[in-house]
Amino acid sequence: MPLIKIIELVGTSTKSWEDAVQSIISEASESIRHITGVDVIHQTASVDEGQITEFRATVHVAFRVEPHQRSTQRQLCQKALETLRCKELPQKNELNVSGK
Repeated sequence: MPLIKIIELVGTSTKSWEDAVQSIISEASESIRHITGVDVIHQTASVDEGQITEFRATVHVAFRVEPHQRSTQRQLCQKALETLRCKELPQKNELNVSGK
């Protein structure tokens, strides 16, 4: 069974509330994978001289959380350890052991 996470986001548009929601999903899709749904929580607008100037939508975005992959984590740790081992260490005679 997949694990679903829900986050709250706010988007704006000068065209419509639908466009504000679409802008949220478009931008969120750039950094969040596996978006499965959206729930519109609030719709508000800014008004100037009797005209709507900005539509705002507050939404809950649902997305599937990827399972934890131990092998990938182990591989990253192994690479980090290899990098540390590959760095040259000073030779014993190069160390100032006496504190002078």
